[in-house]
Amino acid sequence: MHQDYFHLCHLRFEKWSQCTAKFRDRHADFLEKGREYPCTNLWHETNYACSDDELDCLFELHHIRMANNVDIKDHLAHDVKRHPTVLDIPDEATERKTLMY
Repeated sequence: MHQDYFHLCHLRFEKWSQCTAKFRDRHADFLEKGREYPCTNLWHETNYACSDDELDCLFELHHIRMANNVDIKDHLAHDVKRHPTVLDIPDEATERKTLMY
């Protein structure tokens, strides 16, 4: 349960930080025109999903990324992941486990 909670918090925070990075330079334009900032709803979802302690840690990481101009897409480590092997994929449907809840 806690893993899902933390994962949801981090996913929502990442979504908000990507939106903020996209519209960062145009924030004043939205205020002048009286339009709602597009990332406001994402921020409310993030604030609802995360505790204050988590947000402190995530904001610290966010500010470090912004200060060092780090793009998160450059650090996904797709090349480090193992490719699936024959042992990871069952040959027949009989080898698969069906879980009933």
